[in-house]
Amino acid sequence: MIRGVGIDIIEKQRFQTLSNKREFLDQVLTEKEMSRVIHSRQSVAMAAMLFSLKEALFKALGCGLHYGSFWRDIEVDRYCNIRLFRFMRQRAREKSVSKVHRSCVHSKKYAITFVIVE
Repeated sequence: MIRGVGIDIIEKQRFQTLSNKREFLDQVLTEKEMSRVIHSRQSVAMAAMLFSLKEALFKALGCGLHYGSFWRDIEVDRYCNIRLFRFMRQRAREKSVSKVHRSCVHSKKYAITFVIVE
């Protein structure tokens, strides 16, 4: 049974300047994610994709930063598998989420993600 759906699109250009702002990325990315972004040839695209995927998951779970969730409570591995921690894990349990399905694409200008939780 579908518990929620989330979609997000972001202009990758926004991360062209943000990728130099370590403070912002430290708030959004886990240490493992940050390491992958820093060592990637496409660091801007990767940072935008991770941000977009986390935004879509917030929407699918019906929460956001104003509800107490945190960016770093979501970790995305290099295969786009998602792990939840602390508040986000609790939120998924409250909604009886057993699976998270996601699709991630990017073009020259945009990163787009789609998430379904069931």
